[in-house]
Amino acid sequence: MWTPVINNKELSNAVKDRIMAIHKALKGQELQNISLFEGQAGKILFDISFAETNNTCFDNEEILRDINLIYSKVNELDNLSLSRGLAGIFYLKDYLIKNDLIDCEKDEVEISEFFYSQSLTGEIDMDYLHGMNGIILRELEGKEKIDNKLMDRWIEFINKKCEATGDGEIKWKIASEQSDGEFRRVYSLGLAHGTPSLILILLKLYKRRRGQLERAIMDGAVKFLLNSKYKEQVEFTFPNQIIDGVKSRSRLAWCYGDLGCALALFLYGKEVKNNEIIKFAENVFDSHLSKLDPVKYNVLDADFCHGSVGIAHIYARMYNYTNYERYREYSEYWYKVTLDKANFGDGLAGFKHYAGDTGYVNNYGLLEGIIGIGLSLISAINKNEPKWDRCLLLSC
Repeated sequence: MWTPVINNKELSNAVKDRIMAIHKALKGQELQNISLFEGQAGKILFDISFAETNNTCFDNEEILRDINLIYSKVNELDNLSLSRGLAGIFYLKDYLIKNDLIDCEKDEVEISEFFYSQSLTGEIDMDYLHGMNGIILRELEGKEKIDNKLMDRWIEFINKKCEATGDGEIKWKIASEQSDGEFRRVYSLGLAHGTPSLILILLKLYKRRRGQLERAIMDGAVKFLLNSKYKEQVEFTFPNQIIDGVKSRSRLAWCYGDLGCALALFLYGKEVKNNEIIKFAENVFDSHLSKLDPVKYNVLDADFCHGSVGIAHIYARMYNYTNYERYREYSEYWYKVTLDKANFGDGLAGFKHYAGDTGYVNNYGLLEGIIGIGLSLISAINKNEPKWDRCLLLSC
């Protein structure tokens, strides 16, 4: 059972109006690509949730059209990733089967073959959105029976990529674009690309088979995360990245910053029954409850990735995990901010994505556009658990 965070009638009606506006903006759209986080596959997730929240029949004609569009273009995908590639399409397929929206599986290229070749050559990184960890999530979410051979190879892949320190830490570097446009190898503490996502995916595997190898890596990654805290007293607990020993600034968002770190620690603590880590994670969440200024905290749009709705949704999850009223209130606040950001006359349902130097642009996507905003708004007023957010690592 899911408890929605918005129970105020006036605010609920405003949310419903915005959801309807998003539905109208998406209706009949053939998006720029078919991917899960940027395109047509994400749109299907919204259409399913929209039908459920409005107690209406699925628009089977539109969903079928979108499914056929996706499978007609699947060969155009040039990567395996969850966000932009085949793993995201297979994730959607599994979701549709579980919801009885398609009767049989489409033929798929066996992803394990790609896994073996890519892991052996080392040509793919341990990134969640764009690399191996997202591919593994799809395998864990989509299969009733674990492919233990594949999981063992993933563990081997992790061991090859990671650095194990003498004090038990496990960490690894990824290529990350910096503000000067250069790519550098960094330790990432972001949920989108770094240590928290590895902890959460290992946690899913550990729940399934209780393997000591994944437990050891997970414990080492947690130790690295806890040891990466800022030493000085600042507004945040964890940096976004560590570059050449220097800890970068943090932010209030899904993609990077304290919220993803705290969520990973909270769910890890729950699973291994470590009350000290659970309390630490809750304290991190509590430390942000006074942060109410979107401009001061660089919350420049409503998107899920680094905007207001991502903050709202994470605290809605934490409210449902803990039943702490303070998390419900904070989530509701950021949903109000989200509605306020629908202020562009030429936007999609009023929303635009902030694209840095490019300024504000229209975006349909799940991660940076109205699909993700709409999905989260639906969960704010609806009693159906938002199981779609498993692809964003917000539930185990």
